[in-house]
Amino acid sequence: MARFMLYLCWYSNQTAPSSPVEKSTDPIDRQHVAFLSECIDSCQPSLKFKLEATFIPPEVE
Repeated sequence: MARFMLYLCWYSNQTAPSSPVEKSTDPIDRQHVAFLSECIDSCQPSLKFKLEATFIPPEVE
């Protein structure tokens, strides 16, 4: 039986350079960093995604 998994991945292009999220004092950034440290196994290879849909307006591309 084939197993199908669907992931939603958010990607954001930013025009201005920003400092690393690990140095942020914003509470939500701290929660994301804590989650990453606790729940993501950095020894495992990352998933490879295939783009299925994009919502970038043509004038931005």
